[in-house]
Parts: sequence; C-alpha cells; structure tokens
Amino acid sequence: MENQEKQYKRLIAALEGLELTESETSTLKWLSGWDYIAINDIISLFKKCRSER
Repeated sequence: MENQEKQYKRLIAALEGLELTESETSTLKWLSGWDYIAINDIISLFKKCRSER
C-alpha cells in the first residue's frame, strides 16, 4: 500500500497544474496500483503530451 501511495503522488506530480475531476483522481488512484514500469510509461506519456502544448 505504501508503494501505491508513492506511485499516486508521482502520477499527480506529473499532472501538476491541471484541474482533475473526482473521476480522474479515482482513475489515477486505481492506476497507482499497477507495477512501477507501467507507471513510468504513463508518466512519460503525460510529460510528452504536456510538452507538445
């Protein structure tokens, strides 16, 4: 569970500055239970999308 909390914080940090809905936050909590490699890839995708704005 502790690892899931760390993963959640990493996901939220990658989306800093964006206003998230309850549903989006709930989905991020669910995703945070995935393995470390999957979370890294998701965060990488978030960062790529943000840099293309």
